[in-house]
Amino acid sequence: KQWYQRRVRGGGKNNGFGLATCCGDKTMSEFPLTATTLHFEFYITNGDTSQQRVIHKEQVNTISESSAKVMEDLVSEYQVPTGKQMGLLTNIRLAQSFSNYTRRLQCVQARLQAISILVYSNAGNDILQNLLYDGLIEELVDVLGVNDHRLTEIKAAALKTLTATIHLERTPRIHAIIDATGMSSYHGFFPSLFRSCVLSMIGESNERPLPQMLSTALFSFLYHLASYEAGGEALVSCGIMETLLRIVQWRSTNKSQLTFVTRSVRLIDLITNMDVTTFTSYSGLNCLINRLQHEVEICKKELYEDSVADELPRGNERKDEKSMDVAPEAVELSFDRRLSSDIDGPTDSEGNSKAFQSSLKSLNSCIISQRAALLKSILNFLKRAIPDQLFSEYIRNVMDGSLPTSLKHIINKAEYYGPSLFFLATEVVTLYVFHEPSLLSSLQDRKLTDVILDALVVKEVYVTDR
Repeated sequence: KQWYQRRVRGGGKNNGFGLATCCGDKTMSEFPLTATTLHFEFYITNGDTSQQRVIHKEQVNTISESSAKVMEDLVSEYQVPTGKQMGLLTNIRLAQSFSNYTRRLQCVQARLQAISILVYSNAGNDILQNLLYDGLIEELVDVLGVNDHRLTEIKAAALKTLTATIHLERTPRIHAIIDATGMSSYHGFFPSLFRSCVLSMIGESNERPLPQMLSTALFSFLYHLASYEAGGEALVSCGIMETLLRIVQWRSTNKSQLTFVTRSVRLIDLITNMDVTTFTSYSGLNCLINRLQHEVEICKKELYEDSVADELPRGNERKDEKSMDVAPEAVELSFDRRLSSDIDGPTDSEGNSKAFQSSLKSLNSCIISQRAALLKSILNFLKRAIPDQLFSEYIRNVMDGSLPTSLKHIINKAEYYGPSLFFLATEVVTLYVFHEPSLLSSLQDRKLTDVILDALVVKEVYVTDR
């Protein structure tokens, strides 16, 4: 009930209180006089009878006392029931805050967050019918169109509200959202906003990048929209695939940006359930495999640096600086041998101690969560695409490039990548062999099967639900 009171409407767009209008830095003369008027109706029940009471005060913004003090006086004077007091306090705060631009924005943001919470929590139908009134979706889109950097948090809240609305009634509301956002058109508002966001993010535009909070909300909205058939068809129609693949090809050194690449891969996974032609026309499969190779190469470098750091004497690092010039492949091979010797080595107490210390080092050195999520999304895509008939003509030669090398490293370094990626990489190979048994010999020639068999025998991978 408290959240319901917080989402109380300010009068609606037709009455001059649209969300975008309220977010504008305007003088009070541009708003209706009722903007600062407190009008609150409630009923007091005495036995079988009920009596209506009305609290009406104009220009509440001129009252110097705090909202709490005004609330206390009104409750005492009008004997407001406990169940109505939150609604009264919300109206008092709104009337007092409306003339102050900063506080007015806070009221708008609180309202949007309250709507999102009520929708996600699946409040009662009577509340939801009043909650999602006609014109709300258009008002939310209008807020996103306001060009003011001060509205970042409000725009993010508006996107979250739209995302919540998608899940409430799905098909009935999703068509209204698609129409209001212009999602089915290449030059629609949302597709243009998304392309602008991506181009500025990857440095191909002179515009200032959107704040990360807003960009994250935008990607989340598109992902949830694509989860439904109507939304996925709209994303196909607006030609968003090229933009998503640009993000996948983007090589950012900022680890926090990896989440956007991950979301893009997941969006691609959803969209290709409906349309593969556009994806393949832009060599999407090679794009994902190359990204997988790029991330694995970064992981190799991290493992290489860790292994070199372990080899250097603690008291005399400078003496062995020349060892840094050794090729990563050579150090990686040495690291593999040392790891296997720790596992298969002596059974005496000294050998067990070395193996224990080696396992501790491998636990301390592991892939970062952002990169693990990206690799997982790419492997999940490959896992789905290999048995899919729509990809049959493109999957056959997928193991001719860098993919086997990337999979070998993930499987061979299970301690670093973790059990989830280890099993996913193994499943990708298993599915490929099942659907292309004639190409098993090529995998054997590239030692991929040897790595899998060795890992199954040697590696101590934690048990997961997979």
